[in-house]
Amino acid sequence: MDFGLHTKTVSHDVTIAVRGEVDIASEPELCACLTSVLARPGTSLVLDLGGVTFMDARGLSALVSARSLAERSSGTVCLANVPPAVIRLLKMTDLDSAFTMIVQR
Repeated sequence: MDFGLHTKTVSHDVTIAVRGEVDIASEPELCACLTSVLARPGTSLVLDLGGVTFMDARGLSALVSARSLAERSSGTVCLANVPPAVIRLLKMTDLDSAFTMIVQR
């Protein structure tokens, strides 16, 4: 599945739906999008990962970077519709407690 992002913005609330593989090839595009969105102070970001078919360490790095950016600008990052494989990856790296996870389906 091709990588893709769909962004929806309402005031300071932004949802980015991610689909496909989040890896070394797609991480730069994801990071650029996250950096752009989180540049505005106080942004509340929901990353909808329901369409993610694979995530590697570069994907995890993008999530951690987004969280750090949000914290520095008084914003938040929540993960929504996190696939079981990504939850396992977050748990294996002790990052599961670093993010608020919500179910939106």
